[in-house]
Amino acid sequence: MQAFCRFQLLRKWESRERKKARDYEKEKEREKERKSDESKEARRLKEFFEDYDDERDDVKFYKWFHVFVCSGFMGILFVSAYVKPLHIGFG
Repeated sequence: MQAFCRFQLLRKWESRERKKARDYEKEKEREKERKSDESKEARRLKEFFEDYDDERDDVKFYKWFHVFVCSGFMGILFVSAYVKPLHIGFG
C-alpha cells in the first residue's frame, strides 16, 4: 500500500513538472514575441525620426494645435506624434 501511495505521488509530481515545463516554454515564446514586436517598433520609430523633417512634417502633425490655439479653444488638448482630425459637434 505504501509503495502505491509513493507511486501516485511520483506520478503527480512528474505531471506537475511536465505542466511547469510547458508553461515555461509558453512564457519563453511570449517573451520572444514581445522582444520581436519591441524590435519592430524600434525600427519603425527610428525610420520615422530619421526621415522626419521639421519644416515639412511639423505642419502636418501639429496643424490642429494651431487651429485650437488661434481660435481661442480653451478645452483640453491632447497633442501626440500622430494628431488625427478631431470632429467636435456643437449642438
